[in-house]
Amino acid sequence: MASEYLGSGVLDKPKNQIEFWFNRHKVLKLKPNELFNELVLFPLYQVNKTPLFNSRELETGLYIMKKEIGLISCLELEIDTDILQIDDFKFITTAFKNERFLSEIKYQNQNLNPVKNDTVITYQTGFEIK
Repeated sequence: MASEYLGSGVLDKPKNQIEFWFNRHKVLKLKPNELFNELVLFPLYQVNKTPLFNSRELETGLYIMKKEIGLISCLELEIDTDILQIDDFKFITTAFKNERFLSEIKYQNQNLNPVKNDTVITYQTGFEIK
């Protein structure tokens, strides 16, 4: 049976945070609940929702779900400008089993390159779809 990686992300939990660094300076610290807050008059960020993890659409097979703490992902992208605009970022969110999470960040529709991660597994479970 072939295995397929469905993705990972940052859960919408109070302790989680996303940091943006530019020219070796932290320019923004963002809590995931700021991305998921739909009760604002004007959205602050470009957020796209994807229904990626609908258990009715998953193929037959074994699936493993893990929850980790630590540095989930350090991403980077070299840009040719001296100004960083938050409007150039697009945040892609999804949900699985009533848990919302940030699954991807793009800059001007470019994927960011993974640099490192450093996590510890705190919870792991599996399930089978027949």
